[in-house]
Order: sequence, then C-alpha cells, then structure tokens
Amino acid sequence: LYALHPRLLFQYWRNVRRFPDIAVFMRQRSKSLLAEERRGFKKLLAKGPVSVSWVKSIDEFDHVFADLVRLKRTWLLSKEKSSGWLSNDRAVAALRSYAKGAIAPGQAHLQCINVGGDRVAINLSFRDNATLTSFLSSYDSAFSQFGVGRLSTLTMVRRALVGDARIIDHLGGTNLLKTSMTNQVVQQYTLEID
Repeated sequence: LYALHPRLLFQYWRNVRRFPDIAVFMRQRSKSLLAEERRGFKKLLAKGPVSVSWVKSIDEFDHVFADLVRLKRTWLLSKEKSSGWLSNDRAVAALRSYAKGAIAPGQAHLQCINVGGDRVAINLSFRDNATLTSFLSSYDSAFSQFGVGRLSTLTMVRRALVGDARIIDHLGGTNLLKTSMTNQVVQQYTLEID
C-alpha cells in the first residue's frame, strides 16, 4: 500500500489501559480513584453547585456537542495550538452525525461536569464491546486550577469500570493525564483517505 500511495499510510501510538482482572483492579484502586474524584469535586464546590450529567437523548445532544467543540477550540487557542480536523467544519459535522447516531444505542457517551448550571468539562467517548475509547474532551480554562479535565476523565473511567469495560483507550498523545492512566502503549497503523 505504501508503495502505491505514500500518503495513504501513517502510524501513531495509542495509550491503552487494559484491565485483565477487573475485580482485582477495583479492589486495589477503586478507593484511590473515588478518593481523588471526591477531593476534586470538593474543591470544585467552592465555585458553586456541582453536578455530573450524561446526554441521554438526541434532543440535548446538539447543544452539548456544540459546547464541547467551542470549549476545545477555545482551549487550543489559549495554548496556541491547532487541530486540523477540528478546524474543518465538514469533519466536525461528520463526527457530530456519527456520535449523535450512537447515543441512543449506548455506543457513545457525552458526559458533562456542570458548575452553577454551566458546562465546565465535557468528554465524548465511544463504546465497542468491552473497550471504551475516550475520543474528545475539553474543559473551560477558567477552571483548570480545579483539575476539571482530570476529574472528567476519572469520572468517565470509573463509570466505565462499574459497567463491563475492560479496556480504556485514551488514543494518542503524551500528556500526563493520558500517560498516568495508561499501562500499555500500542502502535497503530491507520489508513488515511483523501
């Protein structure tokens, strides 16, 4: 394939957490995960009433997804970073359409952390059998001192583990949040279609 079309093939690394024996992991780590989550929510309460919600209907999906894209674009600008696909309206529309269709059967999860009625962190993840893939997440930079990004990820991981997830895939990247929750790095080859 590479000889035929050199731009077609690229590689990247994914950060994966595998839980071969979920019962052992939950006995060993569930208390520390819950304690860290509780501490995070306690700090956040200083800013107002806190709640966690999940989008369960198609009707509320568009508003929350639009907030997620807005938060991610704002966060990228504040860090002087960019995302090729996130700046492409057609790519964002394709993701919105796919995720929206996957909400009702429970294959997509859109989780929000709300403070005083405002969404301050949003996480979009996809479920395939026993694998939960954290696909896109962002948070309001004004709440970064409260660790809402990590708190959102912890909440997503705990909820997945309470279900029947055995693999949490954080996709690529080397930021501390992803690598601290990873016990395996997997090399992946993916086809890019022009």
